[in-house]
Amino acid sequence: MEFTKIDEFNESLSHLGFWERFIYKFDSNACNSTTEIIDLIFKSDILFKTEECINYEGLTPKKHEIRTNHCFTDKIRFKDLEKLNFKEYVLRIDEIKKEEDWGVDLPIFIKLIDKSIIWIKENNYQNEQIFFIDSEKISKEKLIDFNYYSYLITTIIISQTDSKIIIINHGGD
Repeated sequence: MEFTKIDEFNESLSHLGFWERFIYKFDSNACNSTTEIIDLIFKSDILFKTEECINYEGLTPKKHEIRTNHCFTDKIRFKDLEKLNFKEYVLRIDEIKKEEDWGVDLPIFIKLIDKSIIWIKENNYQNEQIFFIDSEKISKEKLIDFNYYSYLITTIIISQTDSKIIIINHGGD
């Protein structure tokens, strides 16, 4: 199945945080289930990009390629995602906002995540299927070795009604 990118947006506030949104169109007749759509997303290049990375741990830096999404490797599977409705999603975000290990980046994270929640509401995606992954809740072997952002969450919204996939990433330093 092919995914056609129809929109892309990103915003960062200093070096302390960002959010980005990608919208793809897909052929809803080609998929039978949400699980199948997620599996196809994982196999495609819309969630993970192949990037060249350098490991500086040894005496000689070594280059290698990795398929990543800022923080997560392509070892992520369907079972790693939290399936949420919109109310549960907002509650989950509220839990993250209340965590005690935030520093000066919390106001930036809140501002950016609130913008994405407003965007979801304004575009009537709050009744769609939402899948969520949090870098704090995932096993270490599914994270890349080095990541500039200390906190990353990814939201995948599947809209069967208009055959769209929305991928939203948030990062905080």
